[in-house]
Amino acid sequence: MSVAERVLDGSDPETGAAPYKTGSAVARTADYWRFRMVQIGISFVVMAAAGLKAQQALDEIGLGGRWLRAGEISVEVGLGLWLVIGGFRRAAWWTTLGCFCCFVCIALYKSLSGAESCGCFGAVKVNPRYTLVLDIGIVAALLWARGGHPRSKVPDAEIGGVRRKPRRWPFGEIPRASLAAALGLVAGVGVWYFQPRATQAGVSGLEHAGKWLVLAPEKWLANRFPLVGEIDIGPQLARGQWIVVLYHADCDTCRKAIPVYAALEAGSRNLESGRGREDPGTRVCYVEMPPYANAADDPLRGIEGIIRGRLSDRHEWFATTPVVVEMSDGLIVRAAAGEAATNLKWRK
Repeated sequence: MSVAERVLDGSDPETGAAPYKTGSAVARTADYWRFRMVQIGISFVVMAAAGLKAQQALDEIGLGGRWLRAGEISVEVGLGLWLVIGGFRRAAWWTTLGCFCCFVCIALYKSLSGAESCGCFGAVKVNPRYTLVLDIGIVAALLWARGGHPRSKVPDAEIGGVRRKPRRWPFGEIPRASLAAALGLVAGVGVWYFQPRATQAGVSGLEHAGKWLVLAPEKWLANRFPLVGEIDIGPQLARGQWIVVLYHADCDTCRKAIPVYAALEAGSRNLESGRGREDPGTRVCYVEMPPYANAADDPLRGIEGIIRGRLSDRHEWFATTPVVVEMSDGLIVRAAAGEAATNLKWRK
């Protein structure tokens, strides 16, 4: 076969070896664009996840630590830009495949553990089962687009089967990959720098972060309950033995915790009644955090004989709900928040 015939056939002009397994220039071009479309699609998903995480980090406080959240965003932005800008395509393919294999394992674990959201898209709650399907689909797309082997060893100039001058980017592979990494680092550092930081607020015992007042019950131990002046029945809570449950009406974790404390109070009430004592012992108070729910959505509906109050709506509050504190004459003895407050182990 002559050199001209080898060029037209897509083979290497010098050795005659086909640079790809496919047999025609059209197929090789299709392979290339199929790979590029998969890259761009994955980049869109990764960048969307990074953007939603950044929005959550700038709006809310204390989610996984400022450095950890900034690191996640930096990696995702860098990977997304790398896939679009290009450079070291073989390394990019392997890196993306490795990342999404890890994402599959994480999504599978969260699915089996019954997590409500995968946490991949910031404040947007997505069932981890859906995320698992998406991640598996992306892994399959990566394998399909490259047939299991990235073909980056073949110069771009030979794509199409005819040796011609390649269409080059203004920069080489190293500058392009470095640019993606640098922009990812800038995004992460920017989120870290602008994320609200907790500082002491005007309300004694609370912290301020941006527009939020932060409830950090682990810092209240052995101190006075800082919300006495912010709850409509606060003065009543300053005397006696209390368990105060602060909840949001639209919080699923709160709805899971409320029956636990209702049963606790009912059992305590029955025990004290059987002993013939008038002292009610430890009482439970449910404090609703704004925005307040209407009667139809009230998680306390149907529970009788309870004491309830409301947290002031003069401030915007941030907390991992439910927040549960046990007090003795206004002094906090124990505290728990979030999933840890859905059972009574924190009291032991």
